Amino acid sequence: MKRALLTSALLVAGLGVAVPVFAQGGPQPGGPGPGMGPGAGGPDRHFARMCEDQEARLAGKLAYAEKKLNITEQQRAAWTKFADAARSSLKPTQDLCVKFKDAPRPAALPQRLERAEQMMQAHLQQVQTVRPALTDLYAQLTPDQQKQADRMLNQGPGGHMGGHMGKHMGGHHGGWGDHDGPRHHGMGPGGMGPGGMGPGNGPGKGPAPAPQEQPKG
Repeated sequence: MKRALLTSALLVAGLGVAVPVFAQGGPQPGGPGPGMGPGAGGPDRHFARMCEDQEARLAGKLAYAEKKLNITEQQRAAWTKFADAARSSLKPTQDLCVKFKDAPRPAALPQRLERAEQMMQAHLQQVQTVRPALTDLYAQLTPDQQKQADRMLNQGPGGHMGGHMGKHMGGHHGGWGDHDGPRHHGMGPGGMGPGGMGPGNGPGKGPAPAPQEQPKG
């Protein structure tokens, strides 16, 4: 039962139901970050791109999963219930997209954390919306179908499942940023993000320089 619940939660994330990452970082060292243009403080274009075509992307992922799992007619009702729940669950992030689509990318840490908190709250709402229907569907899958669903979670970057799951569930793409987000400032895996407090590129002096060998006199 616990395994089914865990797989359900991960599959929700893997399907891209929890879509964009809103906690984007400020300009990168050496110039403005992607989408910022010459005038820092303008609309966050990278964020806007992540908000585009959410429904279309989800439709593609659902179609892929339905075909890959080879859903049977006996499982059709459970699948339809899950797909409807997945589409309904987009609303929390769609609302955030409307709220932030014209907002500048925050540079200060408190504002980045505020966006991260709102993103995580939206993510939680989505999981709570989808999990019951997905748990019911998973219980109706055959053992082979369940294994296929589990394998889809393990696909690497660029896969229909694993790439998104990694970003949203704290995998090696995880943390609070995405591509140019805070993880490049020490806020991602190994920094202050969900990955823990390990080594990172965050603020601080960093490791002490290695001792220099003294020239022989």
